[in-house]
Amino acid sequence: MSGMGGHNTEDESDLRIKMAEHNFRMPPGNDEKPRLDPMCICLTQARWGAGECGPKLLENLLITLSQSNVKPRWILLMDSAVFLATDNTILDCQDAWKFLIDSGVEVLISETSARHYDQLSCIRFGTVIKFHHITDLLLRAEKFVSL
Repeated sequence: MSGMGGHNTEDESDLRIKMAEHNFRMPPGNDEKPRLDPMCICLTQARWGAGECGPKLLENLLITLSQSNVKPRWILLMDSAVFLATDNTILDCQDAWKFLIDSGVEVLISETSARHYDQLSCIRFGTVIKFHHITDLLLRAEKFVSL
């Protein structure tokens, strides 16, 4: 099978069988709609963790989430993570963002953070929200995960 976003060299049914054999979640078939979990994933930087491969780890997380049967209802971008939704991102995961948004995931961007980094005019997708909306989201989400 080729890399993410390329065409599969194996039949899709073979891929689904291999994923089932290894207990991986299978991507939804053409007739399946992903389920949105009432969860918020809050990203606070354009990387995952403190190591050198942090940007690649975050890129892989977003790609995997975009292909998962279950997706978070919200992804909140705060602090330097606001760059992920701009023309100035260092990650190569624009297709993942498109799949997440097309699946109904709401990408929310902290206005305070976007202003701080002077990125308001560079935002390509998502909804810029004020802090009282972020507070409401903290109280409304059944699960809140900060990375």
